[in-house]
Amino acid sequence: MPSLTNAQPWLGIHLPTDDLGLIVETEGAHVLVRTPRGGFRVTYKKSPGFPELVWESEWLSSAMKKSVGVAHLRARAWRLANDVANKLGWFGAT
Repeated sequence: MPSLTNAQPWLGIHLPTDDLGLIVETEGAHVLVRTPRGGFRVTYKKSPGFPELVWESEWLSSAMKKSVGVAHLRARAWRLANDVANKLGWFGAT
């Protein structure tokens, strides 16, 4: 996994990753996973009192729906978001 780096001032983490070009960003208790060109974005939030992320919102362009497997994209985004949340210590000791 690439190392974590600072992103735009309002974001905690910017993590370019994998073959889909997904980018993971954090702000407060939220994790945003998106494509660089904006065809897909999904936001998860930290679940108070539970060691898990909760889906909050998603946007997927019609062009993106045609170009990639949506299930694969969602699964990859979920794994990346959880990896970052775990690395940040949101789920306890890492």
